[in-house]
Amino acid sequence: MIEAPINIGHGYGFEHRRYVKAAQQVDMPDQKTFREYMNTQTNHFKLESESGNKSHKDEKVGVDGTEDIEKDMKKFLEDKNNKNKK
Repeated sequence: MIEAPINIGHGYGFEHRRYVKAAQQVDMPDQKTFREYMNTQTNHFKLESESGNKSHKDEKVGVDGTEDIEKDMKKFLEDKNNKNKK
């Protein structure tokens, strides 16, 4: 059971700093597009206690390992671009 207060946390290896690095690597055009992309990533977020989330105990250290995120972001941007062309 998750104790209140509850935060929205992330899965291991899907820390915000990795998404920011990946967005920089793929030249994400703006904050709005970044938010749109992040809203598609619901499977990488989870509910957790505030104390557990703030402790960062289940985080992957560093910013390496963004290749899969970058690949997914590129696909998102391509799909978005193709949709806008129609």
